[in-house]
Amino acid sequence: MNALDFDDLLVLTLKLFREHHGVLEKYREQFRYIMVDEYQDTNRVQYNFIKILAGERKNLCVVGDDDQSIYGWRGADISNILDFEKDFQGTVTVRLEQNYRSFGHILTAANGVISNNRKRMEKSLWTDRGAGPRVNIFKARNREDEADWVAHRIALLIDEKKVSADSIAVIYRANLLSRPFEEALRMQRIPYTVVGGTSYFERKEIKDLAAYLKIIANPSDTLSLLRAAAAPKRGLGPSALGAIGEYARFSSLSMFDAFGRASDIEKLQPAASGSAENFYQLICRYRDLFGSSKTMGNTLRALIDDIDFKDYIISLYKTPDAAYRRIENLEGFVESMTHYESVEKEPSLPGFLETMALTDMVEEKEEQGGYGVTLISFHSAKGLEFPVVFIAAAEEDILPHKKSAAVHDGLEEERRLFYVGITRAMKELFITYTEQRVKYGKETPSVPSRFLAEIPDSVSNVLDQFEKPDPEKDRAYVKNLYNGFMARFE
Repeated sequence: MNALDFDDLLVLTLKLFREHHGVLEKYREQFRYIMVDEYQDTNRVQYNFIKILAGERKNLCVVGDDDQSIYGWRGADISNILDFEKDFQGTVTVRLEQNYRSFGHILTAANGVISNNRKRMEKSLWTDRGAGPRVNIFKARNREDEADWVAHRIALLIDEKKVSADSIAVIYRANLLSRPFEEALRMQRIPYTVVGGTSYFERKEIKDLAAYLKIIANPSDTLSLLRAAAAPKRGLGPSALGAIGEYARFSSLSMFDAFGRASDIEKLQPAASGSAENFYQLICRYRDLFGSSKTMGNTLRALIDDIDFKDYIISLYKTPDAAYRRIENLEGFVESMTHYESVEKEPSLPGFLETMALTDMVEEKEEQGGYGVTLISFHSAKGLEFPVVFIAAAEEDILPHKKSAAVHDGLEEERRLFYVGITRAMKELFITYTEQRVKYGKETPSVPSRFLAEIPDSVSNVLDQFEKPDPEKDRAYVKNLYNGFMARFE
């Protein structure tokens, strides 16, 4: 295609400089002083590019923090900054150790963790902002308890300390860990934004499956009807749907009821009318099942099998791995319904859909004028700061990640990742982990991350169980929540 990608721009420019001295001299004269930011994230080609361009003048200044080098998986070479003084003789090194972001206890925790890395420049962050609150470490029973605790704590911060939801972040190792926190925040009616990944509830397979549940709960929801009827495809194209819609208007029927009378529509081919009526009967059957079933999660799993939804997903994606991740999302959706049933006194399908608030989240965020709590991965959070930070799932095989810990120097990069997460917090830091977590479809015991033991006891506060509820605080919280809700209608 006679085009260059980003790697080519680096490699071919370096090749140009090496092979054509006149061109190199032109640019050396043009860029006589060179400054490089985020130098710890440079790769070897960028290092050679910078070195040859600086030439004999060596008017080169780089800024970076080796403790925040977290991109080794995409080629960043930490030795570029660690060996800078050796590679460029006569270098003057200025250590910027005063931190203007975080309270002292947070920095002590960060220093305690990162000091365990062997390959690093010696330094220690300090602040004159004061010690601040201790770092709270909480052990939950499972991922639902973890998410519920985090959401409840966020609700208390918003209500009691008047902390803005925009000032709070939940940070995790991988985007797939966001789902329980999305659910828990929805339960508390707290707006949120997922950064660096698609919101769990915005994924196509979840929206498709939710469309089935919506039409089962509300046969008048034509948009959900049309979405469900096309996932998987049933031979109901635009012309067939147009004929059904025309019949519905002429007969003063809902679109759903028109599906049930498709054989009466002359313009429809027999295959299309049969497909429409089968779909109508499917929805009616599951309306009865969800209405009478005491285990809605099992009913949803039966629906997934009945419509061959997993095969449909496999057909959409080119690789088995991509399809498998989407199918895992379906299992997560079933678990969401099962969890809802376990905590509600009178669970129902409409109640589940209301709790998930699948269609209202964007409107709610716009009404409140903010983006809400930030759900974000460690990598995406680099460079950001938040007054309150929750670091979730601090467990072995997640943080440090199982694959990363197995490679050379991988453990040190995982520790730097944790360090980056800790230092995003300005005022308060909470770290959570679980006793057990669902892995490959079954509950598996969890092991706390080895990094937790590296946080000094003097700055941490370990919570082994849920704190005892304060009735007065709970009443005040409910009262304020009610007043805030009513104020929206005045």
